Amino acid sequence: MLKTQMQSALPLVTEVVADTQPAVADAAWQQKAAQAAEAFEAVFVREMFKDMDKGTQAIAGEQGLFGKGSGSELSGIAQMAVADQIARSRAFGVADAILRQLTPASAAQELKD
Repeated sequence: MLKTQMQSALPLVTEVVADTQPAVADAAWQQKAAQAAEAFEAVFVREMFKDMDKGTQAIAGEQGLFGKGSGSELSGIAQMAVADQIARSRAFGVADAILRQLTPASAAQELKD
């Protein structure tokens, strides 16, 4: 029964996805999609850095080189700058994966190059 329900819902999902993607992505839409994908990758990398920083502080504690309060504001700003640069270079591939889902195949390849 569940399999039948899923099969009947699949065409509906496919139609919704097809409606949100342009058949041929125009340049303005491609640019917006690329910017949104890179912004998402930047947020993803920032959150990863925050978790890494929390782990480092938990291990080092007050005694460590990077003890609590020692430049945490500057560290956060530096992490944001590095995350933004990583996202612009698409080093993790998150933005590219998003673009493959959002844009037609030929447009996604053009955005990557």
